[in-house]
Amino acid sequence: MSDTPETTLATDAQCLINHFSGTLNIGQLHIHCDNCHCSGQPETSTPETATTPAPSTVLSTQPVALLMDINATQFSTAASIDHQGRLAITGDSYDPKGLSLTRFNAGMTTAEQIVIGKQGVQGYEYICHDEDDHIYITTEVNSSNYLAHFDSEMNLLSQVRFEHHSPLHTNAMQYHNGHLYLCGSLKMSDSSNNYSLFLVKLNKDLQLQASHVVTDTNKNQLGYGLAISDQGDVYITGYMSSGILYVAQLDESLTVQKEQTVSGIGIQYDLALAADGTLRCLGQEAVGRFSASLDTLTVRSYSGVNMKDMQITAGGDIWLSGNTPDKQGRVLHTDSDFNLLGSWQLQHNSAHSTYLYGGCLTAQDSPCWVGYLDDPMRALVINEVLLTDSLPDWTIAADVSFTFSAESSRKTVEYQQQPWNLPPFEIVAISEEDAPIERRQIELS
Repeated sequence: MSDTPETTLATDAQCLINHFSGTLNIGQLHIHCDNCHCSGQPETSTPETATTPAPSTVLSTQPVALLMDINATQFSTAASIDHQGRLAITGDSYDPKGLSLTRFNAGMTTAEQIVIGKQGVQGYEYICHDEDDHIYITTEVNSSNYLAHFDSEMNLLSQVRFEHHSPLHTNAMQYHNGHLYLCGSLKMSDSSNNYSLFLVKLNKDLQLQASHVVTDTNKNQLGYGLAISDQGDVYITGYMSSGILYVAQLDESLTVQKEQTVSGIGIQYDLALAADGTLRCLGQEAVGRFSASLDTLTVRSYSGVNMKDMQITAGGDIWLSGNTPDKQGRVLHTDSDFNLLGSWQLQHNSAHSTYLYGGCLTAQDSPCWVGYLDDPMRALVINEVLLTDSLPDWTIAADVSFTFSAESSRKTVEYQQQPWNLPPFEIVAISEEDAPIERRQIELS
């Protein structure tokens, strides 16, 4: 991969992150917008029906910020924005081989990239920031978890291998109040095909502070969802065998306060807290809203799309992103009860597939998604795209056919896990010689 990619960015935008007015040229893409609304919050509208969006080519009422196709042999699965408005994305790199971390400046005119020379990267990547704009990234490497901590200038502070006596997979990571939380799945033994849900808490120095494991010798426990309240309550969800969803509330010491199960939502991918403090969950076949006491789950099922990420704004709107079975990117916009406000498909005409994986919200509560295009493989960053079907090389159109089912309520059942004599987790420091770092500047203008 060359130091300077083919992609160029030129714009007379006043602020690419917050708003856009004028003409934006990104590689072969050409976007034009004549109006600008920069109130800091998107306007809201009431849909004509609860399940069918009005035909539209506009994703949100803040017109345009950025669509960027990064020519690079990499793809991205996670994104996070720091307090200075700088977007950081992480994913796999193929040239050179390893784990990539790319950060854009606030104006999206330059980017700095780090590639960590780790062989055997196997899982999705996750990223988050702390209050000092330090960056944490993690992924699965050779059946253990690689975890790295960078300062606000992307200087490596520490990197460790987080492991157990058997393979483990991290599926969620969040930072809260001086601590890093990771949730995932842990194989119960080398000879077993069953997994348990794990949750660990580390300090900023990546030292283990507490851990919790949910086990059932008769069922899998695949940990996927993680959310933390302002008060420090930790919520986790996981998928058990036979389509059962597990949900638990823990305190800051990772002591369980309540744990429940409910059937019929399918594999669960994401979890988030709404503005009213109640949980929303995203599953393979349904979305759900928990009551405050966790004793009821209100579900709306869907089909024809594989959603991967959920973001909830301060105003309560929910943004979902994922892919269709024919490998088109998909974006959904709903209210806090999953009443559909908008649905769009986006596909690059010269790429076989368009994948959307991770997302985050800007300081203005605007959604941002990352993913990748294939053939050739390259990273994709989308931030408040103007959804129109007139973009060269792109087909982006509203889809009025997508619907959620009517609401149905399901009562949860108190869960009693089985005890398991758990060997300890281990944190092993890694030297830079074992994971060499290559740093480069990417000029985008």
